[in-house]
Amino acid sequence: MRIYLGRGAQKELIRLICIKNKLKLKQLAEALNVSYSAIKRYYNEISLMSNQVFETIIRKYKFNREDFKIRILPEHWGSQKGGKKGIRVLLRKYDRDLPAWRLKGANQSKRARQKVILLPELSEDLCEFFGAVLGDGTLTKNFIRISGDSRYDQEYFAYLNSLARNLFGVEGVIEKDKRRNIAYLRFCSVKLCQFVRGLGLPFGKKVNIKISNKVLSKRNYRIALLRGLMDTDGSLCKRGNRLALVFTSYSRDLLNFAESLGSELEVFTHKNESQVGTDSWPKICKYFEVVGSSNPRHIICFLAKQKANRLIYKVETENFKNLYSGVKPYRARGLVVRTRSR
Repeated sequence: MRIYLGRGAQKELIRLICIKNKLKLKQLAEALNVSYSAIKRYYNEISLMSNQVFETIIRKYKFNREDFKIRILPEHWGSQKGGKKGIRVLLRKYDRDLPAWRLKGANQSKRARQKVILLPELSEDLCEFFGAVLGDGTLTKNFIRISGDSRYDQEYFAYLNSLARNLFGVEGVIEKDKRRNIAYLRFCSVKLCQFVRGLGLPFGKKVNIKISNKVLSKRNYRIALLRGLMDTDGSLCKRGNRLALVFTSYSRDLLNFAESLGSELEVFTHKNESQVGTDSWPKICKYFEVVGSSNPRHIICFLAKQKANRLIYKVETENFKNLYSGVKPYRARGLVVRTRSR
């Protein structure tokens, strides 16, 4: 806080102290524990004394506080005064230019700089994209990030990017972790994040997921959602002498959804605390007929078994790419699956 004693009163007080105590300004500065330049500014009334300096003068040189007409000014009073004076000058000098400047400032504001995105109607493509975010995605207030394997998921990321481009008019960026075989597909858009949150995925940790009733309202939407989940957090790979289709999640909400729909479609046969799926070849075939896949890694593993009767690991998918035409989402049509008679 600063002390205002009235015009000329501060200078007179300092002069009186120096005369009565036979002090020079430099000596008074030392006595008050302030710099020489500060005491000169006080004496010339360029600056106002702080409340602490004034109280030291009262105490040290035996003045009666009630003899002064004191006005206590708040911190930064000078800046406030200067700002008011400055705006008056600005208004007077640039009166005609100010409206254009204000409009330019509004256009450059944070809200105006947010990416303009499309807000699509509910569709199978939207539900599939949402499923991919639910599966191996991270949702924050500023970006969506979908994780994958940098060795095998580049083509699938390109597909998700094309979905986002068609749905929202935004383009994602693929980032690679140089230390590990991990890649991320990142979409930076506050509005996109808010839109996805409205479908039922909370920001941050995947707890208390409440998938929108609109998404769950139609069977084809639920199937597309499951496809997105399975293509990210699911796997189709060789396990011993069988092919296994498994969805893995530590979210109870997602696991229950996958189990419920899998039972409805009659494609899953087992469930434990973190997985639901099947190792039955007829069930896997039915899954690819009804649900299908957009992840080339899963599609090639399926086709290797169906067309070449080979059980392969994901590291072998490159050797069987010729089996896959590239259509996404891929669905097997007209399969006749014979089960062994017992």
